[in-house]
Amino acid sequence: MAPVATYLQTPTEPIAIQTEDLTVTYDQQALWPTNLQFPQHAITALIGPSGSGKSTFLRCLNRMNDGLAKVEGKIMLGEVDVNRPEINVYRLRQQIGMLFQQPNPFARSIRFNLSFGVMEHQHISRAALQEKMQTALEMVDLWSEIEGDLSRNALQLSGGQQQRLCLARTLMLTPDVLLLDEPASALDPIATAKIEANLLKLKQNYTIIIVTHNLEQAARISDYTAFFYEGKLREFDRTKQMFIKPHLQLTNDYLSGNFG
Repeated sequence: MAPVATYLQTPTEPIAIQTEDLTVTYDQQALWPTNLQFPQHAITALIGPSGSGKSTFLRCLNRMNDGLAKVEGKIMLGEVDVNRPEINVYRLRQQIGMLFQQPNPFARSIRFNLSFGVMEHQHISRAALQEKMQTALEMVDLWSEIEGDLSRNALQLSGGQQQRLCLARTLMLTPDVLLLDEPASALDPIATAKIEANLLKLKQNYTIIIVTHNLEQAARISDYTAFFYEGKLREFDRTKQMFIKPHLQLTNDYLSGNFG
C-alpha cells in the first residue's frame, strides 16, 4: 500500500493536550494512528467529510468512546496519559468538558442546571455558588438575557440560549479543555454568531477543540485546523495558511468544494 500523503505543522505554542498513535476500532478500524497537538488558549477546528473520523477522534479525548470501541494509543493531558485504564473518567470529564450538537439542558431551573454538577463534586458556599453561576452566565452573555432569573425553567429558553446555558454548565466545572461537536449546527445564524463570539472570548482561558462541517465557521474562529479523511489525519496547520494555500491537493479539493 502506498503511503498516505500528510502535512502536519508543529505548533510553536505550549501544548495543552496531544495524542500519540491514537487509534479507534469498532468492527473495523475507524481511526488510524493519529498524532495531533493542541495549543493552549487556541481554537482548533476538526474538519472533513462525514465518516472521516473527526467526531470519533474528538470523543476519545474525554473517553466518550469507552465501552463502544477499542481505543489505543496515548492521550496526554499535560504529563498524564488519560487513556490509561486506572484514570478516573468522571474527574477527567471535569477537566475536559464537552458540548454536544443538540442542547441538552435538564428540564429544571437554570439554577439546577448550573449547580448540579458543582454540588456533586465541590464544597462551596451558597454565596460562592451564586457568584460562580452569575460569572458563568456572563461569560456566555446569558445573565442579562434572563435578567438574573435563575428560577426560570431551562426549557423556556430558545434553542440558542439553551446551548449557551449548556456551555455555562460545562464552565461551572472549570475545565482546562472544551470539546464541541457541531455546537451550532441546530441553531439559526444569529444564535450561531453568539456562540462563536463566546468561543472567541473563552479561548483566552481555555483550550477549545471544535468539530464543524461549516468551513466558514472554521475559517472565522479557529487558530488551527485539522483535516481528516477516511479515518486518517491528512493535514494540520494554522487556519489562515490552510484556507489560503493548503499543502495537499486533497485538502484543497475539500476546501474548494471539488470533492467526491
